[in-house]
Amino acid sequence: MRTPFRYESDQSITSYERVPYILVRYLDTWDYSFFDRTGKVRPVTSGPQASKLEVIERAKGARIVQPTATPYAGKVVLLVGGENSSATFQFTRLAQDAKLATLIGQPTGGNLRGLTGGELTWVNLPHSGVAVDVPLLATRYESDTPDRSVIPDIVVERRFSAQRAGIDEEMQAAMRFLPNAPASQRGQ
Repeated sequence: MRTPFRYESDQSITSYERVPYILVRYLDTWDYSFFDRTGKVRPVTSGPQASKLEVIERAKGARIVQPTATPYAGKVVLLVGGENSSATFQFTRLAQDAKLATLIGQPTGGNLRGLTGGELTWVNLPHSGVAVDVPLLATRYESDTPDRSVIPDIVVERRFSAQRAGIDEEMQAAMRFLPNAPASQRGQ
């Protein structure tokens, strides 16, 4: 990256201002202030999430990533797939948006309309002891935001026969893409 990269961060949508006490006593989290947002939310008045609330301090805002003094000049490849969700989904999306890397593989996990998380609570089920995570925030998005994951620049269609033979098709595609990869690694 040779120039500053600007992106929007907006994981601010919630469905409540204050969780009723009758529910709070069954919930656990690392920060109990998540349960009382009194005076810290405002109604969303437009777009597909108009019936929700927005946490004011987390509302949409530009973030800037500054380039390093000596940026890497070579090609960068990211091998991606359905395993990329949460932070790796966001990293993949930013790398593609900033044109910092060529994405090779399958569509990622996650969704361009946003992820849930950032603030979580969980319910410990009394008889089984199983804990169920409940995300408290969602990402704000616009009506025209595609309802899909990040699509790689080079999509690799996996073949059962290659998988059975232990062939790493994504790595082969990356080696063919990279100009200085040894011929033995490019699958030639």
